[in-house]
Amino acid sequence: MLVALLLACGLGAQDRVVTLHLDGGEVVHGTVVAMDLATLQVRVGDVVRTIPAASVRQCSFAAAPPVEGEGTAEGGDQVEHAAPEVRPAVVPAAPPAPDEVPGDRAASADREAPPRSLLLERVERFERAHPWLQPSRPTQWLSYGLVLAILATLGVYFSVRVAGGEAATIPRSFGLTAWYLLTGLVQLALLPGNALGLVAMLLLNPAFALFWLTTLFGMARLNATVAFAVQLGIAALGFGAIEFVTAVLEATTPVAG
Repeated sequence: MLVALLLACGLGAQDRVVTLHLDGGEVVHGTVVAMDLATLQVRVGDVVRTIPAASVRQCSFAAAPPVEGEGTAEGGDQVEHAAPEVRPAVVPAAPPAPDEVPGDRAASADREAPPRSLLLERVERFERAHPWLQPSRPTQWLSYGLVLAILATLGVYFSVRVAGGEAATIPRSFGLTAWYLLTGLVQLALLPGNALGLVAMLLLNPAFALFWLTTLFGMARLNATVAFAVQLGIAALGFGAIEFVTAVLEATTPVAG
């Protein structure tokens, strides 16, 4: 009889008020949450009790009380309540993640970028400082190097002749110039720009220059020192001319915007 009673109630009994008479005389009054052939779950207050079907002796169902605010109109007609308007919730924009901050993004890009050679960095720095010397193609640096080699050869030859060198010839002057250019290129590519590198450059370059001047041209040390001083003066004049042209072009070039 109990099984037939529960089957007769069916799913329609869920969410309805039920009164149960259990073994021992206990009476349970609450709202049906779920039910099957073995158990019956009843909400009593804030507690959901699971009652075995075998312990139920009698049960009765009643309609659940109407939800507060619902009712019928005077004529018995059901009052239709308009569904509340659903507005999309405004979700605040999430703050940028730490790795998306522009400064951090640039820093991470710098960390991930492969290290560049000192030679390329110094060449780019020279091009930015003297834009009128910047070649349109990288191969034009060969032309610049050839012009520099010719002018440096003439400067070495002139300095040796001024210092009294008897064996001053163009081939020997070109050999010393090639050594100057080769060691300068190696120092640009490898020598760090710190105090130790600067001291090593100031000590070793004059020593080797004096050695080659005395060896190639058979000059005394005093004469070799004079020739090296003249070479430094010629290099300073050339660098000063480049800086002068750059300053004149910057002064005469109109600023855009």
